[in-house]
Amino acid sequence: MKEKYSIVIPYHSNYLLLTNCISSLIKTIPAETEIIIIANNSNPKEIDISFPFSNVRVYKYNQDLLYPKAVNLGISLAESENIILSDADTYYTNDWFNQLTSCYHETEAAIVGSKLLFTDNNRVRDFGMGFNGYNWPHPFKNRPSSHPLVIENRPFQSICTASCIIDRKKYEKIGGLSQELGFSYSDMDLCLRFWENGYSVWGCGKAEVYHKGSSTKRDFSHYRKDIRGKFFQRNSMRFKMDMQVYYEQSSIYFKSRNSLNQEYVFVDLSSIYNKEWHYNLISDLLEITILDYYTFEQTSRDLKNLELYENIPSYIFHLKSPLIYFVDNYTSLQNNSLWKLLRDEPKDIVIDRHGNIELFANLTNK
Repeated sequence: MKEKYSIVIPYHSNYLLLTNCISSLIKTIPAETEIIIIANNSNPKEIDISFPFSNVRVYKYNQDLLYPKAVNLGISLAESENIILSDADTYYTNDWFNQLTSCYHETEAAIVGSKLLFTDNNRVRDFGMGFNGYNWPHPFKNRPSSHPLVIENRPFQSICTASCIIDRKKYEKIGGLSQELGFSYSDMDLCLRFWENGYSVWGCGKAEVYHKGSSTKRDFSHYRKDIRGKFFQRNSMRFKMDMQVYYEQSSIYFKSRNSLNQEYVFVDLSSIYNKEWHYNLISDLLEITILDYYTFEQTSRDLKNLELYENIPSYIFHLKSPLIYFVDNYTSLQNNSLWKLLRDEPKDIVIDRHGNIELFANLTNK
């Protein structure tokens, strides 16, 4: 008997992106797959929507349900035991559906997430999440979608539910998404409870989906610190320190393609608190000696662009030893033409909090 699937889309606002999402789904899923849209907004004009497709059903609620409640409601209305969750600001191409469902059935996981890509550069936005003791980095974030470290299916401690497939029976058995967590962290909480109950969580490297992110017209960010506190209170005993696994995989890949010096100078331009943990891990995995540390701490997390010439004094670029630049996002150092002109050192390395390791000379703004 052919498997059936139900797609649940919680929708609050930004109709343009929702129409793009629906049109891309219609082109890439089996015709018999139902699509359930939970349109919820205290402003009735925002949910005055409709679609000319027989398999699309729109349920309208004149209130702000928030993500977990909207998803739970959508799943309760679905006909299938195989539930695909989709954010309204995702866009689907190519063979994502077959890849995602194949991984789901092969692994028998409770939940499998798609590999989410940025809409502007085809790089990885979210493939899975790891934990380093203080925060949740996204392993291999910003790598090109075809990079060897992000093309294989793999288990993760947590995945993003913006595009994922869920076993409905297992989902309902553990109570679904927690409505205590409102608009944030509920997907991570769900994944941790799946693991706690003996179910696995996977990321599908071959199911590529574009995700805009943060596209609704209402800003709930003022609640984030409260919800984060509740999330940590609920899950403190469920976390596993696992970011070292992704750093190890990156270091093996990097060392297989590059020769390293024995000694480096470490230049820290990150915004993270637990620096020593990263310093020790990096020196151990790369099997190098750190001659000295220079810290030029950033006060904003995950900057898109970081100009070295404005952040590092001139005596640094005159150093003879190769440098390790430690940053939040390795791609933030792409636009540094003047610095590369001032410091012509092919062995300089850039490492970021998401586990990426790359030669600085290989970074390009193209």
